[in-house]
Amino acid sequence: KLLSKFKQSAHLDFNFPQTEGAYLKRLLKNALTELIDLLTHMLRYDPDERYNAHQCLKHPYLQLIERS
Repeated sequence: KLLSKFKQSAHLDFNFPQTEGAYLKRLLKNALTELIDLLTHMLRYDPDERYNAHQCLKHPYLQLIERS
C-alpha cells in the first residue's frame, strides 16, 4: 500500500537497496527521548503518517526548547 503511493511519481526509481535501519536512539545516544520521537515522526516514509510543520511545532520537544 505504501509503495503504491510513491509509484504515483513515475519519474522516480524505486529499486532501493535493502539495508538495516540505523536507529536514531543508537546514533544520538545523548539525545532526549522527545527529540528522538520528533525526528522519528518527521522521517516516516509514509507521507500520511509523517508530521507536518504544524504537528512539529506542537511537539513536546519544541515546547521544551521554547521554555528554556
